Amino acid sequence: WKGADILNEHDLNRMRRMAEHSGLAHQHPIFQTRTTLHGFFSRLLLSPKNISYHNEHHLYPGVPLYRLPKLHRELMSHALAQRTLHVTRSYVGVWRELTSRRSYSAVRITAT
Repeated sequence: WKGADILNEHDLNRMRRMAEHSGLAHQHPIFQTRTTLHGFFSRLLLSPKNISYHNEHHLYPGVPLYRLPKLHRELMSHALAQRTLHVTRSYVGVWRELTSRRSYSAVRITAT
């Protein structure tokens, strides 16, 4: 029963929400989100409806969730998106970013 307490739905949702928005406050508001790529089990537990493609979800909220992976591939084929969108390769990577002092800025926008 202890395992069920550790990995309950509330905690999993909190982990997912942290991955979506945390640690990016230094960026322009439109880019204060990250896409997290992951494997089958992470998808099953944390993002069964492709919501881990969170940059894409924020940029194009009208796109159905099942089309977000295709949208991600299309966006990432462009150099501008590669430079500006924050993409992390796993939830372990997100944890490292959130607990590290290193800056993980994917975009730097300066005031003019």
